[in-house]
Amino acid sequence: PAGALAASAPQLAMLAAMWPASLAGEGNMAALYYAERLLELPLGLVGACLGMAALPRLSRLARAGRWRDFALLRDASLRWAVRLSLPAAAGLAAVSGPLVDCLLGHGAFDANAVRLTALAVLAYVPCLPACAVSRCLLAGCHAAGRRRLTALTGLLTPLLALGTGLLLIRVLDAPVRGAGAAAAASFALWVQTALLWGLGR
Repeated sequence: PAGALAASAPQLAMLAAMWPASLAGEGNMAALYYAERLLELPLGLVGACLGMAALPRLSRLARAGRWRDFALLRDASLRWAVRLSLPAAAGLAAVSGPLVDCLLGHGAFDANAVRLTALAVLAYVPCLPACAVSRCLLAGCHAAGRRRLTALTGLLTPLLALGTGLLLIRVLDAPVRGAGAAAAASFALWVQTALLWGLGR
């Protein structure tokens, strides 16, 4: 249960950001929903795959007590997470506006909806490296049996996304409040990553 909770933190943080977005004005909640859909491909390819690929071997090394090899494999996974996620994040940020317009800008999805969704994508872009790195760190924590730490980060992340999102929609101007809710999720996921990095290594 602890592992599932921590691994679900990105989805829970984005779900928590929906509440502030629903208070941010018409169209913002839908913008976050569609922006999250556009994140799924790079997030799955980079973040989830690296963590899943590393976990079985990390577990075998931990069971064998080969902690030096464990650290080398974990650190190699982290390096690849950074190398793959940063270009993916930069590319998504660069094409966010045209991508949203091309894929979604039809029918009832008007120019304002395109603008709100593109802003939400930009605010979600920092999630990509955070999720990629945290998945590798979570794999290491699971393999090493650090279940309390993973449970703690899994509980804290959505609560932080919710609280930060509610704060941001109060202080930001109306046109960017929805993006503020998405930025809150990104911030919460970076806090999770920092906790796993600092306490789980």
